[in-house]
Amino acid sequence: MIQPIVLCVIIFSFIYAIYFGITVNSSTKIVNGKSLPVVRTLVALVLIFMITLVGTLLWTTPPVEKEEPYTSEKIILELPKPTGQHEIGTTEIHLVDDTRVDPWVKDKVRELMISIWYPAQRESEEKALYMKPGAAKHYDENTVTTIGLDPGQIDLSGIVTNAWVNALVANSDEGWPVILYSPGGTVPRNFGTAVVEDLASRGYVVVTVDHTYETSAVEFPDGRVETGKLKDMNAETVLKMMDVRVDDMKYVLDQLAAIQDGKNPDYEQRRLPTGLDKVLNLSKVGIFGHSAGGATSAQVMYEDDRVDAGIDMDGSLGYMPDYLLPVAEYGLSRPFMLMNSGYNDDGEVDSHLTAKDRNSFWKNSTGWKLDLAIPNGAHYTFTDYQILFPLLNRKLSISPRVIQQSIGTADPDQVFEAQRNYIASFFDLHLKDIPQPLLDSPSTLYSEVEFIK
Repeated sequence: MIQPIVLCVIIFSFIYAIYFGITVNSSTKIVNGKSLPVVRTLVALVLIFMITLVGTLLWTTPPVEKEEPYTSEKIILELPKPTGQHEIGTTEIHLVDDTRVDPWVKDKVRELMISIWYPAQRESEEKALYMKPGAAKHYDENTVTTIGLDPGQIDLSGIVTNAWVNALVANSDEGWPVILYSPGGTVPRNFGTAVVEDLASRGYVVVTVDHTYETSAVEFPDGRVETGKLKDMNAETVLKMMDVRVDDMKYVLDQLAAIQDGKNPDYEQRRLPTGLDKVLNLSKVGIFGHSAGGATSAQVMYEDDRVDAGIDMDGSLGYMPDYLLPVAEYGLSRPFMLMNSGYNDDGEVDSHLTAKDRNSFWKNSTGWKLDLAIPNGAHYTFTDYQILFPLLNRKLSISPRVIQQSIGTADPDQVFEAQRNYIASFFDLHLKDIPQPLLDSPSTLYSEVEFIK
């Protein structure tokens, strides 16, 4: 390969030769009225040589190498063990609502994928995967790059949960209270698994819901993967999204009632776990969610009195600052807990004292209420990112900036432990009537958590 400095000298010499030839030729033409044959020949030779040189360079220059896909061993992560006394079972159900046209896609009825997590009598033959392969592949190719990783570095479908597929349901004389979970905007339902499993191990049936065509990727039983269709997140889209989500959650509640009545709402009629119909206590229903899922939880409670208590984890109650949800304007008369992270643009702890939507909700709510803040957390503190990012960082060294923007600078272990204990305590108090001193005042165990009065 020709060295750069040699190439520069050759090119400069040729340019000078052309310049000299043209100058001499022009002078001769002015004086004699015609060009010199030697000059004409020189110019022609120089041009031929230049063309030959360029062709040679193009021929000998090696092509730009394409970036090779990641081929090393994939990183497989582990979820924390639940703290409750029960084994956990889980099952997936494909719901199709023939009465509702899908609001995001033309000429389709609304269909959802849900997972039901429950206390189990014993282990079954296999544990559930954290994420289905098709959905995991889409998430890997389209989302992991936003945290500075290459597609293929982590194996989301290789993560095994703590739950056993279709395990026998543990008996309960009164039935297990039911809790609904709604994830954040575009976020798949599996990214709330760690807290969901913990609740199930403590004696709850927890139902997680993907909001199809808003969630980044939803995989159905036939292997079909439906991806997100929302583009411009303006006021109209966000408010419509909230309406769709609320209708989704109401429909899921209807289908749980159908299961309680001995019906199987699964579109493919796959077998439900034995005993599930006998343990659903739909007289004790809670709801919680992250971000848009938190706002969904509040609005569902406002519209559906079947839900007794709820939690909003870092979700704005409307499209701010001008479009409050009805629940923010009029409040609730039933128990509700706010959980917030980080600071606002003015450097104030994000809470009902500093946010217009939650301030309005707080003032207009007459039921039991509590506002908890994690100032050193961030928006995805209330998802599995809180446990997965530190694990990834130890194995792959994620950018500190990415970690701070996602889960903040708070102690990750303390924050996750606090999160699942405060959530469980809230539902134990309001769905099981068990007193919870943890909710009365700040705990020395969880210095990262502030009570906002």
